[in-house]
Amino acid sequence: MPVINMKKKPAGDDGDGVGRISMREFSEERNNYTDSLLSYDDFLYPSAINALNPKHLYIDGVYIAVLLCVRYPDSLVTGLFLNDIINSKDGIEAVFYYEHENKAEANKNITYFTGFTNYKMTKGDNQIDSSIQRKQAAHALYMKDKLAEGDELYYMNVLIKVTADDERSLDEKLRFVESRLAGKDVFYKRTDCRQVEAFLSTLPLGKFDSRIKKDTKRNILASGCPAFYPFSCSSLSDPEGIFIGLNDIDNSQVIIDTFNTDNYDNANMVICGRSGAGKTFMAQMLTNRFRMQQIPVIMICPLKGYEYKNLCESVGGNYIKFAAGLPSKINIMDIRPTKSLGREDESLLAAKLNVLTVFFSLMFGDLTSREMKLLEEPIRKAYEKKGITMDNRSIYANSGSGGVVSFYPKLREMPTLKDVYVELQNISELSLRADEMRPFVDGAFSYYNTQTNIGIDNLYTVFDISDVPPHMAALAMFTALDICWDRIRRDRTERKAIVLDELWKLIGTSGNSKSAEFVLELFKTIRGYGGSAIAATQDITDFMILDSGKYGKGVINASNIKIVLSLEEQEAQVISGVLNLSEEELIKIVKFKRGQGLLIAGSNHLSVNFIPFETEKRLITTDRKLLQQYESI
Repeated sequence: MPVINMKKKPAGDDGDGVGRISMREFSEERNNYTDSLLSYDDFLYPSAINALNPKHLYIDGVYIAVLLCVRYPDSLVTGLFLNDIINSKDGIEAVFYYEHENKAEANKNITYFTGFTNYKMTKGDNQIDSSIQRKQAAHALYMKDKLAEGDELYYMNVLIKVTADDERSLDEKLRFVESRLAGKDVFYKRTDCRQVEAFLSTLPLGKFDSRIKKDTKRNILASGCPAFYPFSCSSLSDPEGIFIGLNDIDNSQVIIDTFNTDNYDNANMVICGRSGAGKTFMAQMLTNRFRMQQIPVIMICPLKGYEYKNLCESVGGNYIKFAAGLPSKINIMDIRPTKSLGREDESLLAAKLNVLTVFFSLMFGDLTSREMKLLEEPIRKAYEKKGITMDNRSIYANSGSGGVVSFYPKLREMPTLKDVYVELQNISELSLRADEMRPFVDGAFSYYNTQTNIGIDNLYTVFDISDVPPHMAALAMFTALDICWDRIRRDRTERKAIVLDELWKLIGTSGNSKSAEFVLELFKTIRGYGGSAIAATQDITDFMILDSGKYGKGVINASNIKIVLSLEEQEAQVISGVLNLSEEELIKIVKFKRGQGLLIAGSNHLSVNFIPFETEKRLITTDRKLLQQYESI
């Protein structure tokens, strides 16, 4: 920066060399100094604009192009219409202009337009033109009615500015925005040969080019304006939640706390996806992170249970394999004291009889209502011979005088299926059922006829029942579910989760109405015990087949959180109708790759890239190539 010399030595001065400059010389110096200063404009404006390429501008190392939105769908989707485009990538901005219109003038124009359009429809011979005109007339009348109700009319313009560091990136971003706009049924134009005017129109300078304004002008009611509201955040981050992945739109972290009652009505969850979409991986990833938060987890796996074994044993969990010839045993006749919500006075034996009704309906398959009533007597007699009655104190072996239980109660020995079988033989009408029950007493399925020898107090428990014959899978799954349900109801203050993999086996084609009712009741009431029920299935059609989908829909509606992985188109249509998905979301779930999915958490709908930790991936994956890589390391 130049410095004004305030002292000047006059020519020929033999004194001290100091002399005063004239006012004219001082003014010249001051003007030179002022001219040399940088103005605010020098900081705000670019050094140059290169507009030689008709398709974009080049300004100070940045490539810029503008798209004009010229027409929108007849009915805008609610909730941030352009949100996913605005938040998708860096360098994509939306510019909105709103201009309020006079309501009286608007009503006059709408009346004229409606009359003229009706006249054209009566004279028109082209069927296509008449259809378009009827649609336009209907929209005009709708707008007129809304204005009469107090709504306001605006003219709106939308421009989308795209910037990038190189031409290739700019072209990729433009194609991305164009594909998203096309998917929303938005018609757009590129501003080729008008890039300077379009660019200036996107700046907050009040210089909106008249031709661009005319091209993008569209009337909109004030009630429709919020759909374009640009200031939004599509992230989901619950305090004290678990990290599950990154938002597909803006790469923000998705952290969810299913037990947060302030945000979610319940902690239940449904995970669905076709074979190979990562449903099993997803379930284990979630439950492992629950375990990290010291939340007990129980998983019941009727198919490919071995896929759960590696992670379970690596974290010190309890892996229970339930099948013929194996040491793990469960007695379905067990009565376990629990803290039933609002049912403290209910008889434990009566509650158990309801459970056994479901069990025997799955065992026999075609029980009549009369046979079901007759079954109650031999079951009750089996308990009575062990000293157990409807009095809850009778289940304890060391009750004191007067039936008072001691401070250290010990449960009586429970009856087994053999005890029921013996009583069943004394009822002639059930003799055929006794013959059917024989294999469960001393035949191929005698592992049901034994006392329970397992515990499920571990922080991570897996029930593998995949080696049970397919036609017995529902029965084995229900048997495991019974002991797990008692574990969940034991303490209401404790958070815990139960995962029912391939739930369609109990509420779909392999189950019946009684088992489905039991499961649905579990999903509806588990919240009161501090629990979370998680259903996983890959057969959506079978999941929804029983009683016209009554139970499948009930489980989904009773789950505040849903994760939809990749699905076949037919199954996607089924789940879309239940979840009321948009057309864009329906397209997504058909095209999702492994590890991608739609997360519905309360009112939030997010496309998420689910991200496992490296250790989790090693322990959970069943991908052959990944396993080969890990073995070679």
